Amino acid sequence: MEVGTFIAIVALGGATYLLRVLPLVLAVKAQDTRVDRAPLASLLEKIGPMLICSLLAVSLTPSGGHWGFNYGATVAVGLVATFFGYKATRNLGISVVVGVLFYGLSFLSLGS
Repeated sequence: MEVGTFIAIVALGGATYLLRVLPLVLAVKAQDTRVDRAPLASLLEKIGPMLICSLLAVSLTPSGGHWGFNYGATVAVGLVATFFGYKATRNLGISVVVGVLFYGLSFLSLGS
């Protein structure tokens, strides 16, 4: 493995760790102090969906740079399944699992 690739993997791992740990640390600190928690609570509610949207934006970019019909159809199936999964359950985690499942099934059937 090249050094640049290793550094990129470590940096992404660190950033992912911080995105998952910081909300917990901030929530604990907010409980310990007597500051107004409304802005912090609002931020903590939005971090999860923002993280998923950022991962989605990165995932939608094809690694080879080829935007064929099969790729577009596969992504569309995954996005539509995620949307309807959320509408049916109102649970972000379950809707992402449904979207990934349908994306994988369409990837296997259509190819990419």
